[in-house]
Amino acid sequence: MVLSSNFNGLRKVVVVLDTNSLMYSVEKPVDLLDQLLTTIPASLEFAVPASVIEELKNLLERGRFKERRLASLALKIAEKCRVVAEQDASKPADAVILERAKREGWVVVTNDRSLRRQLRQLGVPVVFIKNRLLKVEGDIL
Repeated sequence: MVLSSNFNGLRKVVVVLDTNSLMYSVEKPVDLLDQLLTTIPASLEFAVPASVIEELKNLLERGRFKERRLASLALKIAEKCRVVAEQDASKPADAVILERAKREGWVVVTNDRSLRRQLRQLGVPVVFIKNRLLKVEGDIL
């Protein structure tokens, strides 16, 4: 089941979750999708790049015990999102997000400082988790 919201008359916004945000949200824990629905006043579609799914599966198979447990829970959240296919499956998730976020008008959810900085430089709206609450950088609507 793909989770999305439908606010009649509001612009549809694609919210892309990266590996870091999914792992962080289950570690702390934060009800990430629910908080996004209440934080962003728009019709939301949640998406996860295929490379993020692969990173989580990799952690599930090869990570330490804690990483495997968190990756398993993060994959359950990712199942509620649309998986975004990629042309080049060998590209790292961050590269895919940076390449497509500006072009496709994505809002990106990440706690990765380096990725946040690069996205801000491109003018891409970023949502991050701080003290179990969501903070927004940039203009979403």
